[in-house]
Amino acid sequence: RPFILEVHNPRRPNAADSPEACAAMEAALESADAGIVTAVGIHLSSAGAYRSMHEGSEEKEKEYTAICWAEKPLSDEDERKLSNIRDMEISQATPVRVLHRRTSMARPRTIVSVHCTRVPGSP
Repeated sequence: RPFILEVHNPRRPNAADSPEACAAMEAALESADAGIVTAVGIHLSSAGAYRSMHEGSEEKEKEYTAICWAEKPLSDEDERKLSNIRDMEISQATPVRVLHRRTSMARPRTIVSVHCTRVPGSP
């Protein structure tokens, strides 16, 4: 997953000016903590790249998988109705994990489609 790291008041402002310096940073990350954290393709980015990365994330369609429980066994008709849901508008509260950088509020979201499948062995 691509990311941009913004460094404020760096001790060495020109530390990533060359491909060799960037490769050295990648090697240092790889060797630290048994390679738990790694990065590939480290390079300097422009403010425009930062903006376009954030703009693209708002427009991106995401896919989620969930296991849901119901109070009663679902009929074939219930399953068909769920699977026919298209373009459903919902209101999403700001997730706790991003509250430090976003205002807490409800944002409109669209569920593009739903696919319902029974879990084998369930009633």
